[in-house]
Amino acid sequence: IKKIKPPGTGEPLVMRIGLHTGDIVGGVIGSKTLRYDIWGTDVLVANKMESEGIPGGLVVSHDTRLALIGVENLEFRPHKDVVAKGRGTIKTFQVIKKVKTDGGMIRIGDVELDGDGHGGELDALRQQATEVVPVDAPPSDGLEGPSALPSKHGSPVVKSPQPVARRDAAGT
Repeated sequence: IKKIKPPGTGEPLVMRIGLHTGDIVGGVIGSKTLRYDIWGTDVLVANKMESEGIPGGLVVSHDTRLALIGVENLEFRPHKDVVAKGRGTIKTFQVIKKVKTDGGMIRIGDVELDGDGHGGELDALRQQATEVVPVDAPPSDGLEGPSALPSKHGSPVVKSPQPVARRDAAGT
């Protein structure tokens, strides 16, 4: 990422990356322009991890740190406590040693993601989902989001215990 220089600036691209592990609800919304979106308290926590992060750094929640116990090449430094809507105070950690990866792939369960949305990534994640709920079903588990999506969209809502990650190239 440091090698990418936005046109006209000559400065390297600087991103904040925040990771959190938790549950999500996702589905297609819209009637004219369809859009896939995700909701839930854990999505808000992932957003908070990114927004409280360090430019050029990676910040993870306590839940994600616990999920990464035993992974080689990772070291954590306590970052700060943050308050996340629906979850209260959460301890965060900065990853201070880079992970050696195979070409920048992200692994969620048995699925490798390269972030471009191609190659059946969403289909593979849907196969790992723990539950598929009709879009007309009311939300459960206290998750935030729309109370019911219109049935004309016809897409299921997928719930999965997989990690939720948020990356924002603009750093916001």
